[in-house]
Amino acid sequence: MNNPRETISNALLALLQNNGELAALLQQQGAITRVPKMWTEVSAADQPCLILFKGGPAAENPTQNTRGLTRWELEYNLWLYVRRDAADGTIGETVANNIADAVDAALESSPYGEAETLGGLVNNCYLEGPVYWDSGILDQQMVIMWKIKVITGI
Repeated sequence: MNNPRETISNALLALLQNNGELAALLQQQGAITRVPKMWTEVSAADQPCLILFKGGPAAENPTQNTRGLTRWELEYNLWLYVRRDAADGTIGETVANNIADAVDAALESSPYGEAETLGGLVNNCYLEGPVYWDSGILDQQMVIMWKIKVITGI
């Protein structure tokens, strides 16, 4: 059975928000949100921050000769904004690397090697595809973009 998309979105957000390592690295309340914003709309004081929002879903009928049974592949975008600050000696890439490792760890299943089901709501949830990584050379604004795939049940 497919669960409501809003329930799935909230469960994925909670998985990220409740990760202690991510919380410590982001260092501020509301640093993980589902409200999409461009990096130009997020002040340096409000960074680093993670923004989670849904991209396009894909429908699939996984077995032949079944009608009305749809499995969804939901695609989420997870964007990280990090403002490099050469004045205080902060190396933006170090901050970004540590947060990227924490994102990886947050989406690892427990026990390791099992599917991440968001508490039984979905069949699997994982990082997928290439990661866009802008190091902020031109304007000191780093942007990292991941894709998260969520496979629902039938």
